Amino acid sequence: MTKRLIDTHAHLDDERFKDDLDEVLLRFSEAGGGIIINAAASVGSALFSKQLSDKYENVYFTAGVHPHEADSVTSAVMDEIKALAAFPKAVAIGEVGLDFCLMHSEKSRQEKVFADFIGLALETDLPLAVHVRDAHREAIDILQAEAGSYRGVMHCYSGGREHLKSYLDMGFYISLGGVITFKKSDALRDCALYIPEDRILFETDCPYLTPEPLRGRRNEPAFITYAFDKYAALKGLDREKTALLNAANCSALFGIGE
Repeated sequence: MTKRLIDTHAHLDDERFKDDLDEVLLRFSEAGGGIIINAAASVGSALFSKQLSDKYENVYFTAGVHPHEADSVTSAVMDEIKALAAFPKAVAIGEVGLDFCLMHSEKSRQEKVFADFIGLALETDLPLAVHVRDAHREAIDILQAEAGSYRGVMHCYSGGREHLKSYLDMGFYISLGGVITFKKSDALRDCALYIPEDRILFETDCPYLTPEPLRGRRNEPAFITYAFDKYAALKGLDREKTALLNAANCSALFGIGE
């Protein structure tokens, strides 16, 4: 296996990695791992992610604010994210979007901040890394206002086939992770069959969403093989072919990986 196992969305800045990050990265390398894109959730997270990218050659990062933190976004915060996005190893604006499940930030505020981040993606010519939970219709409405002007990925896709078509029609890549291995994820596995091979990406979203059969443990980049293998089985491919698809699509969207 070549160094093709790319994790396109991780959270290595999470507290759960503070004591053994070097060992985590070594395990990823030993599994055939290459690039990791560390996704920011706040200004502090983006700053730490940038520092990780300085320390580790294979780590890149995104700059953005998670919708849970939308109430914290001011013009000064947007300026800080813009400044971080200017660094060479920043590859996307994200993760940004809408989350109407837990409602940590007020709905209209999330929508305004999401639109502002779409504007920043246009200004910086970086792709979007989009988080949407229980808000696909609203997210599609906001994204369609600028459709065709930006590029991006729907991180850890959770919608149905109808939403999938809307995102694909707007040119989005679709990212799958450990959820595709869950016993109750038949609808997601059905969607996976309809994602064009030149639009699919894979991620762990670690330390969250640990795949079967490891649920209950902290997720980490080396576990991306479980998502690869589940998708490969659905499509009649092998892990190497799936990893090559992921690497090619990562290169096409983020400009890294090949």
